[in-house]
Amino acid sequence: MTPGTDAPDHVYRAWQRYQAAMTCCEAGRCRYEAVPGSEGGPRLVTRDDDHERCDGYRGSLSIEHGQYVVRSTICDRHRSWWNRRRDWLRGQRSTTKKDGSGKKGWAEA
Repeated sequence: MTPGTDAPDHVYRAWQRYQAAMTCCEAGRCRYEAVPGSEGGPRLVTRDDDHERCDGYRGSLSIEHGQYVVRSTICDRHRSWWNRRRDWLRGQRSTTKKDGSGKKGWAEA
């Protein structure tokens, strides 16, 4: 689906941004490609080709109640990184609990 001629400018801009990001992601140029779970996300490095990379989000366009609606969700590589990140955080928490190095809560003091 593409926005009709009656769509507001902000819908066109948002949809074009998501289309460019989805094209880059499908071509394998995603900021979340091969980011380890131990990192808090892709490094914020300004590069010349940074605008030609997926920012980790996908968009969908629909018409609801007569109005154009652009919705976003994370792309597959972003989701994959988030799963690795969640597993890494879970491992960090379980290690902290096992060795007792975690902070004691107010109820345990």
